[in-house]
Amino acid sequence: MLLIVLGSITQLHAQLNARVIGSAINQGNNCYTITPDQFDQAGGVWYDNPIDFDSDFTIYYQNIFGNKDVNGADGMALVFKGNSTPVIGGAGGGIGYAGITPSLVIEFDTYQNDDSLVGFNGDPTFDHIAIMRDGIPNHNNAFSNLAGPIQASISSPNIEDGIGHEVKIVWNATTKVLSVFLIAV
Repeated sequence: MLLIVLGSITQLHAQLNARVIGSAINQGNNCYTITPDQFDQAGGVWYDNPIDFDSDFTIYYQNIFGNKDVNGADGMALVFKGNSTPVIGGAGGGIGYAGITPSLVIEFDTYQNDDSLVGFNGDPTFDHIAIMRDGIPNHNNAFSNLAGPIQASISSPNIEDGIGHEVKIVWNATTKVLSVFLIAV
């Protein structure tokens, strides 16, 4: 099960308008279950509030990546795309963003999809973070893999630990640097 608790975005918005799709569930109070603990699930939470990459922004939220390292979910992704239409991309190794183009994606990958049965994505053995583009979840592709993969947790190869993790995304428009921080709480 993946759970996201949204914090704040530093741009001023009177209200975030969330839409859940697929197997996602709105738990209330800006808390969402992205996928229930069942096989072959895919869900998403989309916001129609535009983010301007010509200006600096910071996004904070809390994420629980579940507690099943073996036989758990593939991970989750924060996807920026050009319109507000909710969509789920390819599930499984596609982490819900495969095929969404154009897009900029921050991938939190908790499953090694690197064999002939599920595909060769260049996934390392540890849970990892990567910055990807254009709906291509392949780390061996120099066009789509913009940064990473790096181990998601400095202290453990596994982030499916049942605890909350603070996620902080920072965009600096002047330097055009996107920074991703993950801290266990």
